[in-house]
Amino acid sequence: MTAVPTTRPAILWTAFRWGLALLVLGFGVLSHDPRSDDRWLQLSIFLYGLPLLAQLVPRTWARVYGLYAGVFVLLQSVLSTHFFPITYITHRPNTDMVLEVRGDNLSGVYGHQRVTTDAKGFRTTKPIDYDDDAPYRIFFIGSSSVAQDWIDNRRTMSHLIQEDLSEALGRNVEVINTGVPGVRAIHSFATMRHVTRYHPDMYVILMMGNDSLLQIASHFYEETPNQDEAHGRILMKPSEIALEPIPRARTYTLENTLLGRALSSLASAVRSRRAGLDVADPALQETAYEISYGEFFAEQRGSLFRADQRRFLPESVSPSFADALQGIGEFCQESPAHCVVLTQPTGHRSGASQGLKERLWMTPMFASYSLTFESMVHIASLYNDHWRALTDQWDLALCDLEPEIEPSLQYFYDDVHFNWEGSRKAADFLTDCLSEVIRTQEASGRHGG
Repeated sequence: MTAVPTTRPAILWTAFRWGLALLVLGFGVLSHDPRSDDRWLQLSIFLYGLPLLAQLVPRTWARVYGLYAGVFVLLQSVLSTHFFPITYITHRPNTDMVLEVRGDNLSGVYGHQRVTTDAKGFRTTKPIDYDDDAPYRIFFIGSSSVAQDWIDNRRTMSHLIQEDLSEALGRNVEVINTGVPGVRAIHSFATMRHVTRYHPDMYVILMMGNDSLLQIASHFYEETPNQDEAHGRILMKPSEIALEPIPRARTYTLENTLLGRALSSLASAVRSRRAGLDVADPALQETAYEISYGEFFAEQRGSLFRADQRRFLPESVSPSFADALQGIGEFCQESPAHCVVLTQPTGHRSGASQGLKERLWMTPMFASYSLTFESMVHIASLYNDHWRALTDQWDLALCDLEPEIEPSLQYFYDDVHFNWEGSRKAADFLTDCLSEVIRTQEASGRHGG
């Protein structure tokens, strides 16, 4: 019996469907961020590997629809993060973790640190009914300096301010910590817009570090391609900088796409419904436990003393930071809630102790070179002064926190992050400042919320 020869169109179709299926799988492999949870790896393998698996099925319709599914996942990844950047970012909802900090790599932080988030991904220390507009509700906006992920719930600035303001004002004050490490001003602005639905009376805004780091990384990028890691989540979208192929692909990781965000929200809603809750109840969550010696900080510190020393004294902040702050200023003019701007205390300040200088790791981070300390002081001052100018331009309340915190290991464990004592000192100053802002605004007849 003679074999029937395979026609050229059939060969081309076979090559096309197998090639496309391999392309989709390859994109999934390259775009996966190894820092993501293992569940995202499993989901990525399934979704991006589905077209290839479908080609093993003898039925033509299964092969075709498998390719359709793969192309859909690939295109939504590219389109949603490139043309429709997702700027509203929160912590994972319903987190409950105990970190046992050992050793001295996080100076001034030790022992058990309980870290929880509610059903919306915010750090709170009391049950929040977001539909109730009776409490005086403050949303604390910013990145890791606000989030304080290595600090126990009840030692964070947000909790301490909540307790102290409630006592000072004689009313129920809720301070909701929306901070997320690595985010920039554009993301914080998105958070402010998002939480308008939750009856805010005040926004307290503390941010600048990640925008200044991106400006440094972008300026020296062509010479130091190992700077890719510094961009991570602080990128708004891939077109902002000429990344190398693999780091660029990781900006399309499934977790950051519209589909990924939708799946995260669905999973969170299912967990909350199973628990019979509209808000997170830490007592009903499974607590994760982890021992940490702060190895990351030990490995990264000393960045100020690299052999390759460079000066960088920009005359202005990054355009994306300036644009975001302009948007925030306009937003605050229209908002019935009060906006209070905080300047950012850092270890990049004249008079910083030698001990703190030795702990610095963001000068800049993940680079082969160091900016001079003079350069880091200049950049920190540049960004804080830009904030001060904006408060004058838009007549916003300012709590000038930066000069209140001495740059030493007494208050910081690295460049910008407070330890327990730093949180306490910042909270004391901010309680007085915010109390005055609230009393002044209400005496003048301006009521937030």
